This record gives sequence, structure tokens and C-alpha cells, in this order.
Amino acid sequence: MKYFTNTFLISTCFLLSCSTQHLKTEAVQQNAFHPEIADYAKNWDERKLATLPTYETSGMCGGFPKINLKAAAGFCVGLIDSGEGTVFPRTALQIDSKNILVVDMGGWKESNGKLYLLTLVNGKYNRKTILDAAISKNVLVKKALDRPHLVLRGPDQKIYLSSTSMIVNLDPLAANIENSIKVVIDEIPNLGLHPLKVFTFDDQQNLYVNVGSATNVCKKQGILFDKKSECSEVEDKQIGQAQVRKYLKNQDGTYSKNFVIYAKGLRNSMGLLWNKNLQLLFQAENGRDNIFENDKNLSNTDLPHEEFNILSEGQSYGWPYCYDKNLNNPEWAGYNCSTQMPPHILMPAHSSPLSLMNYQGDLFPAWYKNRMLISLHGYEPRGHRIVAYLRNDKGLPTKDPLSIVYGWDATGNQPKGSPVGLSEMSDGSVLIVEDKNRKVLRLFYDAKLGDGKPVNEIPAVVKSVDEQKNILMKQKLDAALLAQNPPLFAKIQNQIIDKHCTGCHSGADARGLELAPFDFEANEKRILENKKQNQILSHLRGENNFAQMPPDGFKDANEQKQIIDLYIQWLTLNSALK
Repeated sequence: MKYFTNTFLISTCFLLSCSTQHLKTEAVQQNAFHPEIADYAKNWDERKLATLPTYETSGMCGGFPKINLKAAAGFCVGLIDSGEGTVFPRTALQIDSKNILVVDMGGWKESNGKLYLLTLVNGKYNRKTILDAAISKNVLVKKALDRPHLVLRGPDQKIYLSSTSMIVNLDPLAANIENSIKVVIDEIPNLGLHPLKVFTFDDQQNLYVNVGSATNVCKKQGILFDKKSECSEVEDKQIGQAQVRKYLKNQDGTYSKNFVIYAKGLRNSMGLLWNKNLQLLFQAENGRDNIFENDKNLSNTDLPHEEFNILSEGQSYGWPYCYDKNLNNPEWAGYNCSTQMPPHILMPAHSSPLSLMNYQGDLFPAWYKNRMLISLHGYEPRGHRIVAYLRNDKGLPTKDPLSIVYGWDATGNQPKGSPVGLSEMSDGSVLIVEDKNRKVLRLFYDAKLGDGKPVNEIPAVVKSVDEQKNILMKQKLDAALLAQNPPLFAKIQNQIIDKHCTGCHSGADARGLELAPFDFEANEKRILENKKQNQILSHLRGENNFAQMPPDGFKDANEQKQIIDLYIQWLTLNSALK
């Protein structure tokens, strides 16, 4: 979560490690926690614990049940797959007129991904699992389905898939799919917070790949850097991250292992798209978290903005030194940000753009032809939308984003939206994959119902209307901490949740657990009712394929021990009360 509100509850960093991966740390001694808990991490299975959100539907949308969302006039969103049995689907691709391939990264556990095939039968899609890393004995399958994310059709019409460390191609309709897997690129760095990979092809079929940063703001090298400081994660040309790599296609159809660092200083390029019409590489940046940690005058709510960049070879785009348009991050106050490329436009703060798609179809109004669509995944008020932009006289995005699908808030039994993958179907409709809600949706347009004009509604959304309630909850927490015997969970709220999770963005996987700021009583109840108390301990310990919390690690081993000891004290008490 990039910031807390009461209306918009936050997906806790215990479960997410902010946006991704587990940072391996030395675990505390095995006897440091209650014996009843010892076997929990060994037996925990995301597939069994995940609770499936549901959508209420009313009427039809292009032949599928229509879900209740606001959309530009004439647009609607239909439910294709409700997600039973899935874990964490991210992207989808129509293979032919009857089949859709869906990628399920399986949560943040290593080599737990799946591939599904949705097959159209009598107007409905039936899903079957065609590859499952958890049960496969094939080493290549386990690597190819290690938190897989993006599936694309390449310029050679082959199906390409990204895992955390490789790009492969495969034939999802082959009699033996495992044997069809061919490695395209291997040994891509996948350490730290942002291991997921996105990629795109240019007109010469060269391949561009995102290598996300290992850290939030290169904090592990220290804080408040002097003028001579550099982030080795960015500057190391051999093993660096926070970059977009270019792999040249060889004459024999293979790709050179001698990649070029096409652009650097890019924290996490989860939106990456080669624009064929303009011959430019577009990038959407997921910005840093927790900017107020070292400068209390900066707002986690409003800063930093996400960025939209037009990448040029050899340029550096600011991370971790700078944010927004060449402003110094507090940790790097001595750095000369004028040396960095500013973004083309600033996107809504903490909206988490996760997919860029260039619309080519004829179903939507002519305005959308060759226009970029973007999924905003963030749970924050400015996120959970599908948007497009006006274009300037050069054909480049400009001004504020315009909403095609919005109003994706939790109402009644309906969950808040979590759009990730966007891909165009042969009829011009657009597939949308939601990860938290585990749904495959379809964006459809009917000219009889409206002109399809997108809506300029995002600037009106600034802060939660319940901000005053946050202030009152903070006062209540402060009073509880000043009591003679403060509640244990009030201490946990203060020392763990509010300290380490207030700056995290919505991340990806908070099965059944959302924690509010300062509200220690309700949060304690949520954890116990959802039976997440033992799982949280594994996240704090950074063990057994659980995402490390906090995502940048603890200040030192002493802080880690103090926090875990406090948590175990509460955990043991609640075990005894059962």
C-alpha cells in the first residue's frame, strides 16, 4: 500500500512484501517461537487458504453475465471466468476462436504457477489446467512457471511467456505442452522486491525485458547519501537491476545473451510496449513507496506520482535518486537530479499501472483505434481503473487519464477491482484479468448504448472522505499505548503495521486479510477470524518461500528480534486462549 485510508482498507505488507518477492534473511532460532506453530509454514498452501471473492451480475454484456461497474457510455464488462480453483491469475491471451490461455502466477511462492485453457463451449468458457509447476517433475516447467506473469503472441506468431528468470515460448494446444517449451532468454536477475518480468518486441523482433529493482529506494546501502554516493543496483552493468534490457535477435532466430542495457534508473517497468506506429518504446513506472519516512513534509498519499516514460537508449530515468520531474528523493538529497531524464507525463500517484495495450480493433469507437489502454491496478482511490489518454500533435499521451472502466470500488458483496492484464480479442473486445479477485473479464462495446466517450473523473478523487476518522483512530491508538498495560496488539499496530506497512502499495496477494491504519482492535479481530496469525510470523521471519516483511528488511538483527518477540508474545497468548 502506498498509503492508508479507512475507506480504502489496505492489503497488509505481512502478506505482500509490498510488491513482490521474498528478501532472504537469516531466520531467528527455531525455538524462538511457540512450539504449536512450528509446522505451520511447512503445511501452508495458498491454494487451500485463498477465499474467492464473488461478483453480483445483472443482465448480459456481449453474451456474458454483466458485472456492476461504471464505464464509458456504451461499454460494459462481462464475466468470463469466476476463478474457482485459481490462485493468482495475471494475464490472458486468446489463442484461437475457441481458446484463451490464462497465466496464474500462483502467489509469491516459488514455482507454484499454472497455465489454464479456457475453451468456449455453447457460449460459455470451460477451464482446465494444462500445466502446474507444483506437481510437475520437469525442471524446465518449474522454472518457466516460477511466478509467471505475462503471455504475448510474438511477431513470429509463437506464444511467449515470462517467469521471474526467463522468457520461453510454447504451444498451449500441443499434445505434450511440456515438450513444446523452448527457452528464449535465461538467467535474468530476479532478486528482491520486483522479480516479475514483462517484455515487448520491436519491428526487428528484438526483445525488451523489464528487470525490476531489488529494493524500494536502494535503501539497503544506507540512508541520506552524500554527493558521491551511487546505487550499485543501477550502476552495475553486469548484474544490475532497475533497468530495461534489449536482447537482439540473431539471424538463426535465437536471441543474443549479450544484452544491452537499453535504459536504467527504472524502479519497476510493469508497463512496457513497443509502439509500432511511432517506433517508440513506451514504459509505465511503478514509483517508490514510503517517501515520507525521511521527510515528514512529503505526503505518502500524493507522492510520488507514477510515471509514463518514452525510453531512449542509454538514458537514466531517475530511480532511486529522484522522483516526479527530477525532484530529489529524501534519501538522495545530495544527488544532481538534472542528470536524469524526466518523465514524459506524471500519472496518478500510486495507481500502479500494470499493463499497456495498443488497441487495434474495430469494435470500439474510432477514437480508440491505435490508442493505448492502461490498467491501473492500485487499490488506492486513483487506481482500479482502465484508462486512456488524449494525444498531442506527435501522437503521444498528454494531460490527465480518461476512464473507460471505473467505479470499481467494494460495494456490498462486490470486491474492489484489481485489473492486471489487458489483451485484445479477435472481435475487438478486450480481455481483463484481475489477480486479487481471480477473475477473467471482457470489456465490450455496443454503439446502440452510447458513444464510448471516456470520462475525465480521476482528478476529482484526492483523499479518502474518512480522513478525519483516521485522525480519531490515531488518537485512540495513542491513548491505548499510554495506558498502564497497553494491549499487545496496540504495540504491534504501532511498531509493525503503522511503521512498516504505511508506505507499501497494494501489492498482489492478501488473501482474506486487509488491515486499516491505527485500528488495532479491528485488525486484531481480522487476523484471528481469518486465521492469518501463524502465516504472518512466517512473513516476519522471511522463511519457507514467504515474502519477507518488511520488504526492505529490518534495520538490524536486534530490531528483527524485538519485533518477532513481541509478535510471538501476542501469538502465544492467543493460542492459549483458544
